[in-house]
Amino acid sequence: MSQIITVTNKGRLTLPVSVRKALHIEEEAQLQVDVEGDTVILRPVVMIPREDAWAYTPEYRARAERAMKEPGFTVTKQELEALIESDDPQAAAALIAKKRRSA
Repeated sequence: MSQIITVTNKGRLTLPVSVRKALHIEEEAQLQVDVEGDTVILRPVVMIPREDAWAYTPEYRARAERAMKEPGFTVTKQELEALIESDDPQAAAALIAKKRRSA
């Protein structure tokens, strides 16, 4: 796909709709800009806020994978309603422990 675009005197350019669709850019996006010889290369990037970076560490990802492999358990509607009404964190912990033992 080859298209000609204009760069304004302020350095702004507009990516045509067909280019944005090809790159899956739907709204505002950040692009990495590289220059190789006389070629400008734009690549979409995803920036992770510093405060969220912990979730992408190898240790956390490994813990999350282990947790997803553990057997799950269900809570009945009546049990959930009772927990909500009681507002008792100890009751919630006891129910979870009971469910895990029986799973």
